[in-house]
Amino acid sequence: MSFFINNKKHFNLEVNKNEIGFRKCQLGAVWAVKSHYTKSNKPALISMPTGSGKTALMIALCFELKTKKALIITPSVVIRKQIFDVFSEMEILKTLGVFNSEEKPKVNNHIGYLKNENDWIKATKSYDVVVSTPHSCSSEMKE
Repeated sequence: MSFFINNKKHFNLEVNKNEIGFRKCQLGAVWAVKSHYTKSNKPALISMPTGSGKTALMIALCFELKTKKALIITPSVVIRKQIFDVFSEMEILKTLGVFNSEEKPKVNNHIGYLKNENDWIKATKSYDVVVSTPHSCSSEMKE
């Protein structure tokens, strides 16, 4: 089973006033996505400004949507590494007071090219989260 399903009991979307908790825009985005999926299985799009907490929101959505595996495509290698670090440590959720476990997801900071199905299996099988760039995870891109 998935880290996010197994550890949902350690995650609280909304916390007491003693804790920092998520920002209103993050909570609104979570509830909007959850609402979207009550009527549709189509992809949802969230647009938030820089610095509003999109990475913490991604982790929250993994818990709230009971995600088995997450594939996160970032626009650059630098952002890929940042998101890998945040998912790997779960420190942001602990700081916010919304996650109270020492367990951590298995995260693949994917480097290289996924050219075929076997590459995809190797890159994803043992992980809860795979973070990559468009160039690395598209078989249509040339080396």
